[in-house]
Amino acid sequence: MIANRIADLLDKPYAPPRPRSEAQRAASRHNGARSHGPKSVDGKSRSRLNGLHHGLLARVVAPPADARGDDRLYLQIRRRLLKQFNTMLFTDTLTIDVLAAEFVELGRIRKMVEAVYRPVPLTPEDAQVWDRLCACRCDVRLLEQVRAELDAGNAQPCDGKEAGRVAALVADLVAQALADLADADQDDAPADAQDQAELAQLRDLAQLLGPAARRLQDRARLTGILTGELRLHSADRRRLMSLLDRLVTSMNSWLDGHGDLEQRLQRQCEQNLAVLAQDPRRLILLRRYASRVEHSISRKLRALQRD
Repeated sequence: MIANRIADLLDKPYAPPRPRSEAQRAASRHNGARSHGPKSVDGKSRSRLNGLHHGLLARVVAPPADARGDDRLYLQIRRRLLKQFNTMLFTDTLTIDVLAAEFVELGRIRKMVEAVYRPVPLTPEDAQVWDRLCACRCDVRLLEQVRAELDAGNAQPCDGKEAGRVAALVADLVAQALADLADADQDDAPADAQDQAELAQLRDLAQLLGPAARRLQDRARLTGILTGELRLHSADRRRLMSLLDRLVTSMNSWLDGHGDLEQRLQRQCEQNLAVLAQDPRRLILLRRYASRVEHSISRKLRALQRD
């Protein structure tokens, strides 16, 4: 049967391909002019791994270029290792190639271990509140540190970036307090006990600030004072320390009011740990894998250091 088919094919007369129309030629020229592939070295290095399936027979150990960015991390680690060991030997270069890949692999394992302990993903609203909680805690620690430095008489309580953050918090507090006090004075509606207490606090703050209110709203001046570039008078020092105390108190009050989210996350973590304790095989395998990679990294580092 196969022989008959071959004979039929051989007996058929040769039919030349149909000529292409001018529209087809124009479309081909247009498509060919659009792109001939990547031109840059970075683009070529990424596109050369487009056909990668398993990589078992690959001649390179670099991870593929994708959204995770492991290829860039690999190149960065490899570049630093080459600079650190300053070697031109072929075997050492191959060792560094594998070593950089193992560092990337170890980072992946750490992420998988963290995923085992990670609680249930937060809703967008809870995630926003959690970010504010973390930022507020950082601000409280920073304010307490600056307050302690001012109390100790340090002329430079903090550095530039931290000083800018503290200056912004203090200036915003002063501006908001003065604006609220002005609105309260214009409001003729009767106030309840809570509003009267808040109004009394605002009046006390305004009395504390006195003529220094405008100076304490100047972020640039506050930043210069906190970095030691400008001199701080004793009266302004007391005012600034009092403002820092008020900020810490208000932030701690806000943190106490949103502690339920942290407690809920803590319960979720405890539940995950309880489930993990019943079946810890996944975590044990990850730990063994990480230990094996760490041992391989240490052996290669010792070999490079001996050379």
